[in-house]
Amino acid sequence: MSDETTSFDSPEPYSASLDSPEPYPVAANPAHAARISIIVAAASGLLVLGLLVSIILTPSKPATAGVPEAMSIGSLAPNFSLQRLEGGSVQLSSYRGVKPVWVNFWATWCPHCAVEMPQMQEFYKQYHDQGLEILGVDDQEPAQLVRPYITQGGYTWSFLLDLDGKITRQYRITGLPTHVFIGRDGVIQNIVVGSITREQMDAAVTKLMSQ
Repeated sequence: MSDETTSFDSPEPYSASLDSPEPYPVAANPAHAARISIIVAAASGLLVLGLLVSIILTPSKPATAGVPEAMSIGSLAPNFSLQRLEGGSVQLSSYRGVKPVWVNFWATWCPHCAVEMPQMQEFYKQYHDQGLEILGVDDQEPAQLVRPYITQGGYTWSFLLDLDGKITRQYRITGLPTHVFIGRDGVIQNIVVGSITREQMDAAVTKLMSQ
């Protein structure tokens, strides 16, 4: 037997160093991730529900809030109060239940107005004693301009001054002249935008007076 011995170099013990690779990241717990997702979803749902409840419980303004009341056939004529050319004021609602009213939006510069106003005077003379009232609403002109025009034409119905155009906007007038025929009940029976013919005057006034 040989006396030679075989030696094995023992491995060096493992020692961690700063240069050692970082450990593998720990995988997330599926159950924990699911719980987080549920919590987030629930919170979002509560937020949406809260917004819906807030919208439902908040008093809503009418769709026409801030919008001028407009006229339409079959509806109650929007009320207004204006200064009369000869002094004092006129409120449209004061005629309700008393007289039929023909409201004429006009201006001294309007050529169609100049043509039809002599015919309007004829109808006014014929029907005024039966209760017809005509209100001529001048659009944004001073009394100093309107008065001589009325005097020269010999027109005798009531003339009102819409100095700031508020009533013209309230009625949403898009052109002059415009005629609005209002029954004794205050309801608009007819609207004529632009110049009006004698035949249209006759039909509208006859209907007004027959109510």
